[in-house]
Amino acid sequence: MPPREWFATDYYGILGVQPTADAAEIDDAFRTLAKQLHPDLRPDDPESLERFKRISVAHDVLGDPQRRVDYDRTRLAGPRSLNGTEWRAPGYGAEGAVRAPVRRPAPPTIPTLPPKRFPRGRLLAFGIALVVIGLVVGAWRVQVTRDENALWDHGLGARSTVVKTADGLRLRFTTFDGRVVAANPPNYTNSGAAKYTAGQHVDIVYEKTDPQRITLNEDTTARDVTLWIVAIKLFLCGVILIWASRSRWVERKYRRRYGRGNPAA
Repeated sequence: MPPREWFATDYYGILGVQPTADAAEIDDAFRTLAKQLHPDLRPDDPESLERFKRISVAHDVLGDPQRRVDYDRTRLAGPRSLNGTEWRAPGYGAEGAVRAPVRRPAPPTIPTLPPKRFPRGRLLAFGIALVVIGLVVGAWRVQVTRDENALWDHGLGARSTVVKTADGLRLRFTTFDGRVVAANPPNYTNSGAAKYTAGQHVDIVYEKTDPQRITLNEDTTARDVTLWIVAIKLFLCGVILIWASRSRWVERKYRRRYGRGNPAA
C-alpha cells in the first residue's frame, strides 16, 4: 500500500516542477535546491533543514520511475476513499501526465421487500376471542354473585379455622347442630386469589342443609368491581379489534405505513 502522506503531499510543488517534467528536470531541480538548503551551509537555520528533508523525500519518490507512477495513480484515485472528493494533480490532463481511472464506489443494493398484507383475519380472530372471554368472565361473576346472595339469604354464619390436612388446607367449623365440618375454602378473596395460612380464623356463611357449601362473610365490593372492569375491558377490546378488521380507514392507514412504497400494497 502507498504511504498515507502521498494523498495530501504535492511533491512536484516541493521541487518546483510541473507534473509533466521528465527525470532530468526533476534531478536538476533537486540538485539546485539541495545546494541552497544543505545543512552544512546553514547549520543555524532549522527551517532550511526541514525543507532539505522534504525535497529529499520528494526526490526519492519522483526520481524513481516506478514510485513516481504509483504516486501519480495514488494522487488521482486515493483521496476519494478518504473524504469523498476527487483530487486532480497540478497540470492534470496535460500531455504526458500520468492518468489513472477514478474508482467510484458502486451504489448499495437495497433489496425490495414485499408489502405487508393487512392482517384482517388475525384481528377478527383476536377480537372474537376477547369478546368471548369477556362474556365468560362476566357470566362467571354473575353466577358467583347469585350463589353468594343465596347463601347470605338462607345460610348461617360461623367462625372457621384454617387447618392443614392430607388433602390440603380446609376451613374447620362447628355447625348449629354441633357437627364439626372441614370444608374446602373458596378459591377467591377480595383480591381475587385464595390466601390462607394454617391457624388463621375466617368468618364464613354456610348452607344449613349442605355445610360444604360456604362463602366468605366479608365485603366483596372491591373484588366485584375489579372483575367487572376486567370483563368490560376484554369485551370492549374485542369489539374494537372486530371493528378494525372491517374498517377501510384502518386498512388504508396500515397500508400507508407498512406498504413499503409499493402502490399496489
